[in-house]
Amino acid sequence: MSVDTPPNTNLIILKSSGTIEQSETNLAIQNDILQRLIKKYNATSQSVKNGFNSQILKLNSQLEDLQNEKLFAGKELEVKSALTTKRNGLIKLQEEEKSLDDSLIRLQALAALLKEQYNTDIENLKTALKNQHQATKGRADTALLVLLTSELQQYRTHIAALNERLNIKLPTRQENLTLKIANNKRAQESQRVLIKQAENAVDKLYINRGCQINLLKSQILKIENDIKSLSTTHALVPPSPSFEPVNGKKKFLIIAVSGVLGFFIALFAALFAGFLAKVKD
Repeated sequence: MSVDTPPNTNLIILKSSGTIEQSETNLAIQNDILQRLIKKYNATSQSVKNGFNSQILKLNSQLEDLQNEKLFAGKELEVKSALTTKRNGLIKLQEEEKSLDDSLIRLQALAALLKEQYNTDIENLKTALKNQHQATKGRADTALLVLLTSELQQYRTHIAALNERLNIKLPTRQENLTLKIANNKRAQESQRVLIKQAENAVDKLYINRGCQINLLKSQILKIENDIKSLSTTHALVPPSPSFEPVNGKKKFLIIAVSGVLGFFIALFAALFAGFLAKVKD
């Protein structure tokens, strides 16, 4: 018995030789081998097919989740809510900036008013000093001098308070407001970046969904084609006797038999020729 596997094919050619009496035995052996091969390779093909089917089920499940509008609506709401939160954060920062700007404007207006009051008090102080000097020079009574002294003290106290507010308190408040405004502007820039990222996340959600759906469909189609390409093991030609006689003997045996037969034929011809000669005589 011999086995041949032609290159670039999935064929197995099984041959056996023997006498006519051995044909039934050979056919039975070949048929048994064929059934074993079919069982083995079909089981392997079925295992591969089952694996493919499992992959298809998994991919179909993922595809159903992606195409489920309720699930997608939840994800969509999540990313849009994040975008809305960041936009509201920017609006809040812008409102805070406006409030800070208004506070700075009011502070500057207050500084102008205090500066005007300071200048007025300085002039009043000069006038009060002049009046005191004249009262002292004119030998005014004690009550007037006490009143003028008290007035001078009030002006000096008020001027000192104004000076502290103008040169210490107001500049400090103005510096704090300016710093807050600068921090607010930086926060707005950062918030705009976050808004842009959130907008991209919304766009990416739609794009990724479409790409993933197309990818899953192409993967499913490929696996289905792979399943279709799986071939079953079967016999192209069932085990059967050869349609032509097969020389199972060796060549030298055939030649020997031919020589013997030729000798007997020649002998028979010679005897027959002698017999004819005697008949003529």
